Amino acid sequence: MDGRSRIMVAFLTLTKSLSLKNVTMDDIARQAGISKKTLYQHFRNKNEVIDYVVERSHELFANRCKSIIANAGNAVEALCKIADLLDEISFDWNRISLYQFQKYYPLSFDKYIDGLEAVHISMIREVVSNGKKAGLFRKDISPAIFANYRISQLFLFTEKILGGNWNMTDRRTINDLTIRGLLTEKGMEEYNWLARK
Repeated sequence: MDGRSRIMVAFLTLTKSLSLKNVTMDDIARQAGISKKTLYQHFRNKNEVIDYVVERSHELFANRCKSIIANAGNAVEALCKIADLLDEISFDWNRISLYQFQKYYPLSFDKYIDGLEAVHISMIREVVSNGKKAGLFRKDISPAIFANYRISQLFLFTEKILGGNWNMTDRRTINDLTIRGLLTEKGMEEYNWLARK
């Protein structure tokens, strides 16, 4: 792992337990197991760390989605795996850090939102469009609206609303119900086949 990647992992680890505002460059260096001098050779300040994390996380998500799409048997399988990936990514988010990200780092947050639109939303839109063409998803489904809706769900404070017992199994149940609502009869056959795998 190169130095910048190591710093990114350290930063993300810290933001799971600390609020974003309270993470310092000292904390990042200590978590990464490097000197502060080494950290400053890579990044001038915390804003640069945040910008790098935003850019790199979008790039990593795009690469994983491209791999999922290339290796999936069809759009139903691709959408299921991308939904799982989104849940995996968001499950450990510190919601206070997400709020602080928007409040205290608005330029970086705007870059993050632009990346969501350019990468996350476009990948889901592509999968749903391909699924419609293949007759797997209903014709009345708007790929753009569904993709925007699915990404917006990442920002809901569902754990607070639904209680402390909300977990990955619950998220998968919601994904199951959501995906079933998109499917044609042909798509449902593929979905049921995936469930038996």
